[in-house]
Amino acid sequence: MFCQNCGSKNKQGAKFCSKCGTTLRTSQSQPVKVDKPVVSEVQPQAETKVKTNSELQNEVGTRSEKPHGPKWWMWAVPLILVVAIGGGFFIYKNNQSTTQPVSSSVADKSSSSSSYSAPSKASKKSTIDFPKSTIQGTIDDAFGDMKGETSVYVSPTDSTEEVVSNSKAQRAASNIKLFILITAYQQVNEGKLNLNDKYTLKDSDKVNGTGEIRNMSSGSEISMQDLLEDMMEDSDNTAANIVIRQLGGMDKVNAQIKKIGAKDTKLERMLMDTDALKDGKDNYTSVADLGMVLKKIYNHQMVSTKYDNAMLDILKKNNNHTKLPHDLPEEATVYNKTGEFDDYGVENDAAIFGNNKGSFVIVVMSQDGSRDEQIKKMNSFGSVMYDGLLG
Repeated sequence: MFCQNCGSKNKQGAKFCSKCGTTLRTSQSQPVKVDKPVVSEVQPQAETKVKTNSELQNEVGTRSEKPHGPKWWMWAVPLILVVAIGGGFFIYKNNQSTTQPVSSSVADKSSSSSSYSAPSKASKKSTIDFPKSTIQGTIDDAFGDMKGETSVYVSPTDSTEEVVSNSKAQRAASNIKLFILITAYQQVNEGKLNLNDKYTLKDSDKVNGTGEIRNMSSGSEISMQDLLEDMMEDSDNTAANIVIRQLGGMDKVNAQIKKIGAKDTKLERMLMDTDALKDGKDNYTSVADLGMVLKKIYNHQMVSTKYDNAMLDILKKNNNHTKLPHDLPEEATVYNKTGEFDDYGVENDAAIFGNNKGSFVIVVMSQDGSRDEQIKKMNSFGSVMYDGLLG
């Protein structure tokens, strides 16, 4: 069918023009006008560097779970998706950057000192407009024809409302590091771990992947704080393995995972342990688990206000914004952790997006797919959701 506005040809059954976003006359859905309330952020914005195309392409070439290699809309180039609500629910933007969290309560997932409570039956409405059916339709349009398996989670940070699509246990890749980080700060809160303690690096600690610790000389001393930052900001696998051992091993991390109620998450192997992979062991999580823990951290319901803010500070400094945050405008706040594993076609991103109107959690996990297609669609989906909910 052809667009009555720009004349572009669209595929049969399309609701919106793929070029200009105009509602097609044959569509049965009508745009809904949305007046969005404003929620003030409690902390100031901080700018991040806007990267050039060549820099972003270089970043995509860097992998967390692989020593090599390391954006979304259609096959060769991103398709501009516009879901219209009041003249423009979803509109594309081009930049990226950062702010600080709103401290609000989440009724169905409250916790104290990392203890998990069962979700409340009552649904708490968000202060930002959250049209579930439109969001689900956008997810279907964005990823419905993409190769492999893709799961999506979207939820305001201040309510129980959420849209969850195809959530199940998938290969976590470096997203498992978020649960290692939570375990570390829980032990700090309990007095079992000191962030100022120094670890002496050994050659046997070093594994491949991103980050600089594997290039440091044996005998170098690194603080636990630095190890946590390297593990998250640069997705350093050597740092992650050291932290796991300093926490008491994988059993300690899994015990904390169970305590916080992450039902699909398990740490079965150390990072870059290829022998364990050959034995069928891997690290798993789901979009629902990642979304749940990000909301609890953001709302100071994971460990404590002090240490949840410390984790947010680290997530805010993540160096990989090549996926969901890639096309966000300059005023956007981003806290995120990515995961990627070329051997299994894994591209993941778990993030919190915010500005002075509010904030929401957005998680996409994709496996057995094509990297370029996955990343391009994540780029567009992140931008579309940001503009639709906070634009």
